[in-house]
Formats: sequence, C-alpha cells, structure tokens
Amino acid sequence: MSTLTLFTSGSTKEPKEIVHPWEYVEQCAERSVQEIGLTSSDTVLNVFPGNTIAHYTVTSMPAQKAGAKLITANFEPYSYMKLFNKYQPTYISLIPRHWEVLSKTKGWENFNMSSVRYMVVGSGICSQTMIDDFRSKGVQLVANWYGMTEMPPPVLVGYNSEAFDLSPK
Repeated sequence: MSTLTLFTSGSTKEPKEIVHPWEYVEQCAERSVQEIGLTSSDTVLNVFPGNTIAHYTVTSMPAQKAGAKLITANFEPYSYMKLFNKYQPTYISLIPRHWEVLSKTKGWENFNMSSVRYMVVGSGICSQTMIDDFRSKGVQLVANWYGMTEMPPPVLVGYNSEAFDLSPK
C-alpha cells in the first residue's frame, strides 16, 4: 500500500509528521470537494505548502479533482491581497495566523472578499471576531473545520461560527 508522508502546518506547535495511505488522502479530497461544492467554474487560491495535509485534503487536490482553476503561492500578506484581487477566488482556506497577519496589513480594513462563496478556517482556535471579520468583507460562508490534521476530512464543522454544528445532516 502506498503512503503519503505529510506534516502539520506548525502554526500552533512544532510540525508533526503524519503518514496516511494514499487512497485515504484521495477519499478525503473527494469528501472536501463534496462539502465545499467545488466545480470546474471555481477558482481556488491556495497558500498551504505542498508538504502539509491541508494542501492535499483542503485546497490543491480538491481543486484538481473538481477541475477548478488553482492558484498556488507562498503566503505573504501583500502578495496574497494582490493575487486575490487579480483572480477573485470563489474558494479559499486560511488559518488563524494568516488572519492575524492580514488584519494588520495596510488596506485590509476595506478589502473586498465578496467573490468567496466558501472559506475554510482552522488549524487553531478560530475566534468569532475572525469569522465575523471575513464575513464583513463579503465572504459568504466561513466553515470552521476541526480535525483535518490526523483524520481528514473535517470531523466537526462550524458554519459562520466558532461553535460546531452537531446536528445530523
């Protein structure tokens, strides 16, 4: 059985090595496509490094599976905002540390993110203030995913809230 060795982002602690069977990573990416509702008409802006689980199960691999346009870059706040304005992504995923940096960046207070219909946040504790900030910039749905590192796809999801939706779907 082939495996994929990946790492956590290291945003909250030291990065951890995670080994998953390749077939499992594929299934997780498929589940993400379904949850997000990704299609070939979507544009995905990815800033997760290729050695992280989020790259495979949250952004890049789901985008490829759906046939969506994929823009991948290292995260730097001014470059991110420039790429965002150029490509107007419909799906993005950021971690709380990204928001902390972006929220202190010149131009953030008036930044328009209304092209985003679905956004995933996670990797650390997501505050309601952060979620509300993205919503105030026009993000239609902020999904707070928990449990993506060791056991993707998300174990729990909160929609536009730091609280998780525990009702059966």
